[in-house]
Amino acid sequence: MDVLEPKKIWVEGHRCYRFYESCEWEGSHNLAPYVEDSFDEVMCDQILDDDYMDIEIKPYGSRFKHTFYVPRSMLGYIIGAKHATRKKLESDTGTTIQIPKHEENSNITIIGSYQKGITSARRKIDFIIENSRFKLDMTHFISIPVNNQDIMDNFESFKMEVINNCGKNSNSAEENIFQKSKKLHLTICVFVLLDDNEKEKLVNHFIDCEENIIKPALEKTGPIKIKLQGIDCMNDDPTEVQVLYAKIVESEKIQSLVNEIAESFSKTGVMKPNRGKNVKLHVTLMNTKFLQEENQWRRIKFDASDILKQYENFYFGELTLNEIHLSKRSESKIRRNEYYEAIAKIEL
Repeated sequence: MDVLEPKKIWVEGHRCYRFYESCEWEGSHNLAPYVEDSFDEVMCDQILDDDYMDIEIKPYGSRFKHTFYVPRSMLGYIIGAKHATRKKLESDTGTTIQIPKHEENSNITIIGSYQKGITSARRKIDFIIENSRFKLDMTHFISIPVNNQDIMDNFESFKMEVINNCGKNSNSAEENIFQKSKKLHLTICVFVLLDDNEKEKLVNHFIDCEENIIKPALEKTGPIKIKLQGIDCMNDDPTEVQVLYAKIVESEKIQSLVNEIAESFSKTGVMKPNRGKNVKLHVTLMNTKFLQEENQWRRIKFDASDILKQYENFYFGELTLNEIHLSKRSESKIRRNEYYEAIAKIEL
């Protein structure tokens, strides 16, 4: 049992060591053996709970109570199958967690005998929400429309040439996997918004971003040109492609701006993280996911080898950056051939 549960020694209040006592070791060495450990759960809880010092906890008879809002779409993750997640939260924190019924508001109430237990329960619930959010499909995104008439005309020419020249060899170079020309866009970042409260906060941040980031950047760089030329795919194997896109060339100015925008929105907590340091600049031309939007529930891959070879440097056109949208992903059938609906728009 001494081996399984060794004594812990804290040094300078933040370094923890396990002390394995052994007569044989002490008999042959003057130094006591140790294994350095990271923060244990108690210390981690204390550090993390410091971030929750400002939450409102009220007296509730002989106990305490904390009530806070949770988006309704997250309640199921907090409850868990057969209430297993909620019960474990209550057991781990020594609290009672009251979750509203469907017809009620979305306020959760945590009741406990100790404020620390309530704080811990709140922190764990926030962690569940944070990790569950991005299991959902994205709801909104920041986009730059690249659909002036020249680019749309060139895209339509590209589409018809690919269908006529490469259709037989690319398995699925059919019209339904091409983007609609009026929807051609650059995506800067994507979000999962759970309710109208989060939507309002994001719109406000979008407006602030215009004043604090976008306009100052354009004052330094002047008008920014966006030039579309060349194509590429999202994976390493050109014979099994799901997304084929147009590349942005001469992109230093636009890359710097969208990186700043994405960095700003990464702090909102509702943005899906970027996979790399820089925003991936691309304009989607073909995507097999569009078949799902046509009620064909199959995510296929196609051979894009011939397309990439024949149209490697295809010129789609260019435009001057003049607007940025906060766009809705979902849309009605009426808007299927129109650009994405914007809940906020910046005109430059």
